[in-house]
Amino acid sequence: MKDIIWDGITKSEILYPEAAAERKRLFNLAKLAQWDEVIGILVEIKDFLIGNQIHSVEPDDDSFNNLIHYAALTGADVEIVEKLLTFGASRYQRNAKNQTALDIAKEQRYDHLYAALEPEPKIDVADGVMAELEKNFHSLIMSRADFLVQKHSLRLPQLDMILECEKLTGYFPVVGMYGGFRVFLKQEDSNLKLTSRSECRVVGGSGQTHEVTVAGVSLIEDGW
Repeated sequence: MKDIIWDGITKSEILYPEAAAERKRLFNLAKLAQWDEVIGILVEIKDFLIGNQIHSVEPDDDSFNNLIHYAALTGADVEIVEKLLTFGASRYQRNAKNQTALDIAKEQRYDHLYAALEPEPKIDVADGVMAELEKNFHSLIMSRADFLVQKHSLRLPQLDMILECEKLTGYFPVVGMYGGFRVFLKQEDSNLKLTSRSECRVVGGSGQTHEVTVAGVSLIEDGW
């Protein structure tokens, strides 16, 4: 899997009307298990948009289910799940109930999907470590972009999703920031460190680099 591009949009008002309608259509098809049409739409999307679309949730729907969740809910064929994974779907992504697609498949007893939906992390991480890193990373985001996150009702990124990325990297664009947070996860001995580089592209010198660990957040470069 390439870099995760986290789509935090939850409200249709943030999108152009055509884009909001297209997302709703995509999710309506998924709910009806019209998977050939769903895959057809994803194939038509230009490459640079797939990273967002595959991780998006239905606008104005508080379930926060995405496409791979609906594949689990509808008991889709394994081939459909595999195609979603080729588009970059994350088996770690959680909905509003904190469920992964695998959790849903087990709840629905669709055992033919268990193996395909089992996450495949590139590194081993002790229990609880990613949750602590995520908590500290979210604090960093809010210190830089609290107003925009609140104004646009953005979902903050789920950090464990980058564990399935080849280079352990991801990007969280923030609506209205004209930029966002690019992250790089690195394992040193038994310790995990997350480097975050954030900026507003239209404001010179706004760049900051932070190091995020389970112990907290440190500014290591300012004003680039």
